[in-house]
Amino acid sequence: MEVLRRHPEVPPIGGPEWKRVLRDAYGNELECLIARSPDGRPVGILAFHMARDLTGRRRMFSAPWGLVGEDDGVALELSRAATQIARQRGCVSAAITSGARFFPLSCRHRVRQTFVFDLGMDPETIWSGLRSQTRNSVRKGQKSGLEVVRGWAPLDDFYRVYSARMTAKAVPFHSLRYFQVAAEALGSRGEVFAAYRKGRVEAAMLVVYGREVASYNWGASNPGGASVQAGQFLLWEIVQACIARGLRLLDLGESSKGSGTHAFKMNFGARALNVHYYDLLSAKSNKVRERPPVARPVPGLSSFGRAEQWLVHHLPAVARARLLVLQRRGTRLF
Repeated sequence: MEVLRRHPEVPPIGGPEWKRVLRDAYGNELECLIARSPDGRPVGILAFHMARDLTGRRRMFSAPWGLVGEDDGVALELSRAATQIARQRGCVSAAITSGARFFPLSCRHRVRQTFVFDLGMDPETIWSGLRSQTRNSVRKGQKSGLEVVRGWAPLDDFYRVYSARMTAKAVPFHSLRYFQVAAEALGSRGEVFAAYRKGRVEAAMLVVYGREVASYNWGASNPGGASVQAGQFLLWEIVQACIARGLRLLDLGESSKGSGTHAFKMNFGARALNVHYYDLLSAKSNKVRERPPVARPVPGLSSFGRAEQWLVHHLPAVARARLLVLQRRGTRLF
């Protein structure tokens, strides 16, 4: 799309190929609102999709970094059009994001954080700029005999590690079909990095390449992988691959403060970057709220919500995994 071509800083996961992924994996249709100038030139876009939660209520979600506008006025008009659509279709919520760019929309706004790693130097300079602890972790992985396999061939191994880790943490995650469709849609613009030791996968990460930015939103390590620093080792391999492609930034995805992934990204040397979210159906607040870490049931949840969280933490692993996949199906793209 012409608007996105003028904004190469938008991570690739916000691109139009996810329309196919959503449709084929979950049956959701990605829709796009396009704003045009008086002369017909596209000046803004808002990509979103509808999904139903476990209670059957309809919700609207934008694509990651889905709101792109040339100025505040364009963004405001797009948000108003999306709000009208959400109300017409009976949505109980309408959550959109403009990524790192803030727009003063007339609705509630909150801030989350993603972590980015700058790639604008040669590998030797970046390596010397890493913390000594990080370099030692990478060397430990190298000395432990870890071997890297790249491409889509290790997708099943990636999903095995990823789904097991998310199930253990009681975090919603995508179905295998979602990633299979993503592999078909992306081709050479994405790949899995998997670290093996003695034939066993210790860590795996899925990377998507854009024109200037690469995104790493999904990945996990086996519990035993931590002993050989498989995660740090694999992330350094990804950094080198992104540099070789001439990219300037690696987006490591969002993490809650206090979480293990938050510490992992900070220790590697990534910097925090604000990501702006808007709830189109909620009144504007004077405060900028930061999303709290995911927690166990708290007062204020509905009876259904409390029951759902109790099940997530007490079901057998197989049943829990199924519930967590269903939860993710009715939420955001990543």
